[in-house]
Amino acid sequence: MLKVKMFEGINEISDFEKRHGAITIEEKINDFLSKNPNIEIQNILQCSNHYGSDEAFSSYITVSLLYRT
Repeated sequence: MLKVKMFEGINEISDFEKRHGAITIEEKINDFLSKNPNIEIQNILQCSNHYGSDEAFSSYITVSLLYRT
């Protein structure tokens, strides 16, 4: 059966955010993969939204991981 796991987040976080438990989307995905070593990834989709000004530009990313167990 095909399953979907969605991840949302940002790619870079400040030291302040790290101290308060925030993690990047990359860390979320790697954590999921390390906890599920036997899945078979079928497809990966990514969407991003960019916002802010020159001084505070950021990206919000959504990754959909389609897999089989």
